[in-house]
Amino acid sequence: MKDAQDLFIDITYTGNSTFPYLPNIVAFNDITLNFNAVSRVLCSKQDGEAYATAISEVFRHVTSLHPTFKDGSNLRQIMVDFDQAQYNGLQKALGVDLAKTIIRGCSVHWKTSVNRVNKIVTKSRDEFDIFRNLAYQLHELENQADVMLIFDVLCAKVPPSRATHLLPDHLALTSRNMDTSHWHKQNTGWLGGREKEPSECFVRPSL
Repeated sequence: MKDAQDLFIDITYTGNSTFPYLPNIVAFNDITLNFNAVSRVLCSKQDGEAYATAISEVFRHVTSLHPTFKDGSNLRQIMVDFDQAQYNGLQKALGVDLAKTIIRGCSVHWKTSVNRVNKIVTKSRDEFDIFRNLAYQLHELENQADVMLIFDVLCAKVPPSRATHLLPDHLALTSRNMDTSHWHKQNTGWLGGREKEPSECFVRPSL
């Protein structure tokens, strides 16, 4: 871990009632050209405090052995599941400024979440297609204003007609008279109740 530029954090469920959660920290091995688990921590809870404690202790231990690691301050990125508890934990462990700079959301987990929520909140095929089209663009966008706009549309803070420049022509036309206010009522909290925070993971073009 001391030489890693990029870390990947994923959660495994152990089936153990006492310590059911196992955060795995993975790094790329330049010698074997494989991804290797460099740390595993058994946790009794899956919340921000648990993640913050686990990550802080791991980074502190690595720094005590290899001072140049500097508690992860030189990392290029940390890829995580699109999970609010992980984000909160990393923010507490790394500090707000560093977390904003290096945390990236996993696009696979993001799309899984999008598909799940899309089926719940949309009422027509056109709504479904607009919701998915906008959400799937997030990992490709470099313009922060467009990223924030999409999150506002998905949370029904603004109508999809505000994002016609991001939609293909046939969906842009459909969106102009679409009422999606019910998206907000049904999807409150699907981004952990903090719609703006996770979007920062997708602002960087290097996702």
